[in-house]
Amino acid sequence: MGDMGDDFRAWGEMKKAKKEANKVSSTDLLTENGIEFEVKNGGSHLIVNHNDKIIDFWPSTGKWTIRPSGSCRRGIFRLIKELNK
Repeated sequence: MGDMGDDFRAWGEMKKAKKEANKVSSTDLLTENGIEFEVKNGGSHLIVNHNDKIIDFWPSTGKWTIRPSGSCRRGIFRLIKELNK
């Protein structure tokens, strides 16, 4: 396909690797902070239950929502801060 196709494939592989690294590091940070969670879809979706809060968290992207409001936020450090309020 040429240089452009090779670049596109390489970019896609880098993106996959970054998401996987985010998933692992975010899950590790939750564990290190003593935050309990239920693993769904092979770790792609975590249900966090901490300090009377239930939060849906997608560690590969950092997106999380507080139940039942459904407002979306991002970032593992913001999530940890919210849980420890």
